[in-house]
Amino acid sequence: MKYSKLMMGAVALSVIALSGTTSFAGPGEKKGGHHRGGGFLEKLDTDGDGQVTVEEAQTEAAEKFAKMDADGDGLVTSEEMMANFESEKAAKMKAKFDKKFAESDTDGDGALSEEEFIENSNKRISSMDADGDGIITKEEMIAKFKGKHGGKKGRGAAADETTE
Repeated sequence: MKYSKLMMGAVALSVIALSGTTSFAGPGEKKGGHHRGGGFLEKLDTDGDGQVTVEEAQTEAAEKFAKMDADGDGLVTSEEMMANFESEKAAKMKAKFDKKFAESDTDGDGALSEEEFIENSNKRISSMDADGDGIITKEEMIAKFKGKHGGKKGRGAAADETTE
């Protein structure tokens, strides 16, 4: 019986991981940082004891399954899983966009004037000008891009050229 319960827990965690909602944030890592869907423990540890039980994992998996099973037939097709993934991704992107838009909309009228748009562009450009000389070099652009993505993206010929 215990083996069966452990296997069900493993299956539940697998379903959650495949659906793109789990992350394995370590101690001190920001919830939702570069991981998908927030911290693993924060998401699944419903009683807040710092551990995830088989029951907690199964409950999350059942909720996720029900959400993905769009037609309610008790089966999740790859199309349903992908639609759920795309929906979650779109919601996250919209939230990011809305936040950035609100930051740019300094008068809060729900629209960007040309002045607000240009000011926002100037802020982005200024943030790339590391030495403050009013000129953005290729190296400054690459450094800004690498810093924004933790050095994981933007690597390639252009990045390699700057190290010579």
